[in-house]
Amino acid sequence: MTSKKNTTASNLATQVKKVGARAVKIVTKAAGGGEWTIDAIAQAATWLETGGKEGGLQRPWPQLAAQLRTIEKNAGPSTTPEESTPAAEPAPVAATRAPRRSRATKPLPPAVEPHTEVGDDTARGATTLRDLKRQFLEHLEAIGKSRGTVFSYELDLGVAERHFGPDRTIETVTEEEVEAYFGSDAVSKRRDGAPKNAITTAKLKRVFRQAIEFAVREGLIAKSPIPVEAKAEARVEDEAPLATSAT
Repeated sequence: MTSKKNTTASNLATQVKKVGARAVKIVTKAAGGGEWTIDAIAQAATWLETGGKEGGLQRPWPQLAAQLRTIEKNAGPSTTPEESTPAAEPAPVAATRAPRRSRATKPLPPAVEPHTEVGDDTARGATTLRDLKRQFLEHLEAIGKSRGTVFSYELDLGVAERHFGPDRTIETVTEEEVEAYFGSDAVSKRRDGAPKNAITTAKLKRVFRQAIEFAVREGLIAKSPIPVEAKAEARVEDEAPLATSAT
């Protein structure tokens, strides 16, 4: 299969991963487990537009399809790296005339890099809190969570997003910062300064922890920044019922 566009496989992988875990899965299927190309992205977009069973889909995903179409559109025409050979040096025209210089060898185009798997350093460095929230919510929809649950989780992750900053890369978040967030007023107090319900506070921590665990599973970060103490508390908190949303 000849690629329609000029871009490296690693750059394509980085862009597709920003669309979300579902897009990664469909593009990988379209590529037959091989190198990601623009043709594979185009095929994946078609499946997402139509809800094609070939892609293992049960319904269309037009929003994801539109983002893949944008990646396809923005890539340039394909080229194949070819070895350039220097031109032969011509003979001098006359004894008094200096010989012509040979033409400079045309530099080779950059070599196409191998397919970048989920979890490489490029993807990790590019993933922000905003990206993580979007991908995690898409994951919840994909596994059948209700709209109410997804909306509730969106509100809870919005608290963390405002605390750390939406453009903060999750790879740079430290355990100390997570611990400070869990103890902050954003998690423990309402807007009027009164303490939040204990279940609401526990849910804010739990939803953030679940999003981070999702990031580790998807290879977006190498190590979870959730403190050990918070993980121990979470085993108990996970047994508690969920509150409706963050306040």
